[in-house]
Amino acid sequence: MSITVQNLNSIDSAAFPLPILYPVPVVSQISPSSLTAQVASSAQPVQITVTGSNFGQNPTNLLDTATVLVNGTAAVTQFVSSTQLKAVIPASSVATPGLLQITVTNPQPNLTASNAAALFVANPVPAITSIDGGSVTWNPNTPPNTTFNQSVVISGKDFSPNAVAWVNPPCDSLGFRKAVSTVRNSATQIIATIPIRCAGTYSLEVENPQPGGGLSAPASLAVPSAVTSATFATVTVSNPLPVITSVDGGNVTWNSQPPGGVAFNQPIVITGTNFSSDAVAWVNPPCDNLGFRKAISTVRNSSTQIIAAIQISCAGTYLLEVENPGSGLSAPVSLVVPSFEIN
Repeated sequence: MSITVQNLNSIDSAAFPLPILYPVPVVSQISPSSLTAQVASSAQPVQITVTGSNFGQNPTNLLDTATVLVNGTAAVTQFVSSTQLKAVIPASSVATPGLLQITVTNPQPNLTASNAAALFVANPVPAITSIDGGSVTWNPNTPPNTTFNQSVVISGKDFSPNAVAWVNPPCDSLGFRKAVSTVRNSATQIIATIPIRCAGTYSLEVENPQPGGGLSAPASLAVPSAVTSATFATVTVSNPLPVITSVDGGNVTWNSQPPGGVAFNQPIVITGTNFSSDAVAWVNPPCDNLGFRKAISTVRNSSTQIIAAIQISCAGTYLLEVENPGSGLSAPVSLVVPSFEIN
């Protein structure tokens, strides 16, 4: 709007532009009043309704309307009336818990944006659907106060990025305590490391921190005793003794031609059963009387195959064993290294 002044019998003054400003909008209510964080990687946008007053729309351009701002960034907004707007909260804003500041700004010209209204994005309550302890067992013949750590796969839903696993062992009455470590692979899977120090039923929970969040219902992990009694012996089934069925030295030979051969390293394929993940190969060469010593290297390809590097320093029969730490040694198996003279 332009304002001019005219004196009697005179011309008009220069026009003074007087802008007609949109009123300051007021936000009085947001629906829903809070949102649940979509902790999965496939978070989706969420629509909210903003109620208030003085929401403007340009009468000459109906697409020029009041806009909802989420933390100061314009959101896709639908103008319903001067008292109601609908807006789409982007997925990135609802993927993690926190506090969103919702304001409304009118088309230009305007004075300022509305008051800020808080919209909480709260963590969901997690849920456990299954627990996989990897067939963990406890040997009751273990010395007192012995503990080992076990990785447990916890499956479920709504595990937030900073979720924490808790465990209640049956070994004492101290209740739940944090797992040794919690690694969240996704919103549906956590790898928790828990201490095992007795047989029984371990209870596990997953906690999503505030805002919102809370503890899942507990789920049980049974850790059975690993010992069964036979007529004359006690057999530990959790980590059985390794067994060698064959060794393959790849037709290795030793050059005995004077002045004698030079020691060299030879890979040996050891085949058998029950080779643990940390199994170690041992060798007793016929070249001295020092007995068994560790192989130069042990690479476990599977529970049935090991590649061991041993030093060949003479002809004769080499004895090989495989050890499962905490379990014991296999019976020895022979590898014959014949003499070979180069003429």
